[in-house]
Amino acid sequence: MSNQNQHYHAEKATIVVVEDDVHIKHIVEMILFELSFPYHLSVIGNAEEALTYCQQHVCHLLMVDYSLPGMNGLELVAALKEAGFGAPIVLLTGYEIANLERQIADLGIALYLRKPFPKDELLAAVQRLLGFGG
Repeated sequence: MSNQNQHYHAEKATIVVVEDDVHIKHIVEMILFELSFPYHLSVIGNAEEALTYCQQHVCHLLMVDYSLPGMNGLELVAALKEAGFGAPIVLLTGYEIANLERQIADLGIALYLRKPFPKDELLAAVQRLLGFGG
């Protein structure tokens, strides 16, 4: 997979959000609308579809919910990493998860945000991970 964490000033960054909660999807879309650089957003509702999508398309940033139907967010990340996925990943979770920080480090996840996350925190994370400052 050709997913590299580079600066995307010459092209649109592709951001993929994997979230099954319609309300959270809408909130993330509205927050990302405030980004000051061009981007393409794909919002996917389950891990299996996200796995296929990320294997077939360029993805510059992946934001994935921990609690998904079927495969959970960490299982999705593990499957993507095994397939060579290299873009930065943000884990979104509203749950207390035992050993989460160790699991995140083991999987190479860039960071995690606890729901409900502040708008400015999400925007700063996206900008920083895509190389637009922060």
